Parts: sequence; C-alpha cells; structure tokens
Amino acid sequence: KQAKAGYYSQEFQHGTIYWSKQTSGSLVQGGIRNLYNKQGGPTSQIGLPIGVEKQAKAGYYSQEFQHGTIYWSKQTSGTLVEGAFHDWYIQNGGPEGPLGLPTGLAVQNGTGLRQTFTNGTLLWSKASGVTLETGSPDAPSLPQKRNSPLLEEQGTLSPLSSEPSPVESPEVESDIVEEGPEQAQTDEEPQAPHGE
Repeated sequence: KQAKAGYYSQEFQHGTIYWSKQTSGSLVQGGIRNLYNKQGGPTSQIGLPIGVEKQAKAGYYSQEFQHGTIYWSKQTSGTLVEGAFHDWYIQNGGPEGPLGLPTGLAVQNGTGLRQTFTNGTLLWSKASGVTLETGSPDAPSLPQKRNSPLLEEQGTLSPLSSEPSPVESPEVESDIVEEGPEQAQTDEEPQAPHGE
C-alpha cells in the first residue's frame, strides 16, 4: 500500500515491510514490531526503519529508525530510545556500554524527562540537556552533561519530539496511522523469529 507520506508498506503474518526512497526497504517484526505499532508506526516521531533487525551476541535485538532505536530482550521487553537520550546513549556505548539496555520509555520528570536503563538513569531538562542521574552505588562513571544541538536549533522543550503527545494506540491494519499512540512499553513476547 502507498501512504500519503511517501512510503509503501506490506503487512505479513509475522512482520511488515516498509519502503521509501529515503530509507529503502526494511522488515519490522516480533516484539520490535509490537512496540513500533504502539508508538504509531511510520507516522510516529521515530519515523521509518532505516535498517534490518540485528541480534547481538549479548542476546538482545535492535532496529534503527529515522529518529531512534528500539531494543528488545527477554529481560527488558521492547523499549525505545530516541532524541537526545539516543544521541547520548550511543555516544556512551549504547547497550554494550555501562548503562546496559533501556528498561523503560522516557517519561515526564517535573519539567523534563527521565529514562531508566539496567545500570542507571538519564535525565533531560532544557537547562541541563542530558545528564546521568548520580547518587546510586551502581551509577556508571560517564560524562555528566550533553546538550543536543538539534534540540537547541528546533527550540523544542522535549528531547524526543516537537509533535503533540499521542493519545491512543491504533490497531494497525493499514499503512497509514492518523495519530501516534501513547508511549507504552510492551510486555508481549516477540513473534518470529526471536519469539519462536
């Protein structure tokens, strides 16, 4: 099916293939697909997939999208890291670094946001940018501050998106999703191949 946004999609029993001139073709499947659909799919703030799902030796799966990465493991389920959190996380080793895998989606924290990981928590505020929450005995030793130039250029309050907050999770039957759904972590087991 062709969407108004300039991409094509084809649903299959265990996955969806997305194609556009900018991103080429990519399959999204299993637990990553479940979370991607809950986030709003290709019309959400994370955009289209830009690569294939990868399995790490450490036992987790990841797939990159235009504006973030979804990670899935049996221990953490599906979790999205995007925006300034994503930039900071990747520059400091990503899932193989001292923070480990993400364990929750970014959530409001006063006037900013916070996102938890296996071994620590990242905080974001307009004044401080991304910082590592300190005070816990297992907090990794990493740079404490990183502002995102992209955020400053866009003038957004959120490191995730300047889009309005999504409100509901659609049933994805077609390739066009009108509104992005509320951010929610999925505990569903992935489908093929890593859910078999």
